[in-house]
Amino acid sequence: MLVDVVISAARLAFLQEGRWLPGTKDLFAELDVLDPPLGLQVRNAVCTGSTVEYLALVSQIVDHVVDATGFVQWKSDRQPAE
Repeated sequence: MLVDVVISAARLAFLQEGRWLPGTKDLFAELDVLDPPLGLQVRNAVCTGSTVEYLALVSQIVDHVVDATGFVQWKSDRQPAE
């Protein structure tokens, strides 16, 4: 389900701060304390009725929490098969 991405991102925010994961009932309230702008984005995503708006908000939420975008390319030498 699409909302699982938002909930997972919210939980990741707590783990990144070294905090215990709040229970499901307390997740939004605790997120408002931990990171108010993120809490607002999560609430807006969960409450929107528009798929387009939801996907835009999810992108912002994940960018905010993960703080990494794009693809990192590196070059390595071929390893011989054993």
